[in-house]
Amino acid sequence: MKPRTELSMVWLCAIPAHEHLSWEEANVCSQLEQQLTQLQRELTQLMIACLQALATLLQESSVKSDKLQEAHDLIYVQLRARYEAAGEPYGPSEEAMWRWLLLKAEG
Repeated sequence: MKPRTELSMVWLCAIPAHEHLSWEEANVCSQLEQQLTQLQRELTQLMIACLQALATLLQESSVKSDKLQEAHDLIYVQLRARYEAAGEPYGPSEEAMWRWLLLKAEG
């Protein structure tokens, strides 16, 4: 970002303390922030749905599949990491993590 001079205008977007040199730039940044939030919500929904489908397959399948378990574990670890990165807002328990994830998925 260019250094500001006394006469330069600064435009703010939806992100606190995020400054831009033009209104257009601030507007695009705000729109991207909204799209990112929606994308994160939809990704969380997709990951939860995949995890549930894999859990069902693992429970109902008569054949043990290491690949299914590996996929299940990978998605679970990513969801757990997402919750931990948010600072475990509802506490460290499994139930707390799922409550937070479901709220995030709902938006």
